[in-house]
Amino acid sequence: MLQNHSWCWWALSVNPGEDNRGCAGWGQTLKFIPRVWFKTNTYEIQWRFNVESSPDVILIVTFNDFSVIQSSVCMLKNTNLHLEATVILPTRKYGFQAMKSTAKYASLWKGQPVSVRWLSQPSEWFLMKKDVDFLAKTQQLNVTELYLYLEATMKLMLDGCFNNARNFLKFVSNYFS
Repeated sequence: MLQNHSWCWWALSVNPGEDNRGCAGWGQTLKFIPRVWFKTNTYEIQWRFNVESSPDVILIVTFNDFSVIQSSVCMLKNTNLHLEATVILPTRKYGFQAMKSTAKYASLWKGQPVSVRWLSQPSEWFLMKKDVDFLAKTQQLNVTELYLYLEATMKLMLDGCFNNARNFLKFVSNYFS
């Protein structure tokens, strides 16, 4: 809407939850918004309300805010780090739930079809990359071809060619079988 030569838009926000009781130093204020409240997913409730309200913008607040970073993908390591519980990336504790909700409701809000089928591919790629790095360092093997396949796989995923990327991941995983 353009009124008096200024842009006006309506923005709402979603947050998958928050628990900064272990790291409240940033704002000096303790905040606790549970991910589940009376057996209801609070992130999904916020998304449903926002989609039904038809705002111009939906902000995803504190997208992947890890309080202490010991692992770039926490679901892959058994760590005891404190999370603010605001993460949307997959974690051991919450899995892919927030990513699936984000994909579902963002697509609904945009009026586009949704597919969550490929959400785990980047995690699979990351695990294989770690395995190839390990082989390169410890086994003194020539893993150049595997690196080339992994690089091509990442490009395919970035271009949205997930079926082709799946085939490349299978090629790399067969090396380890």
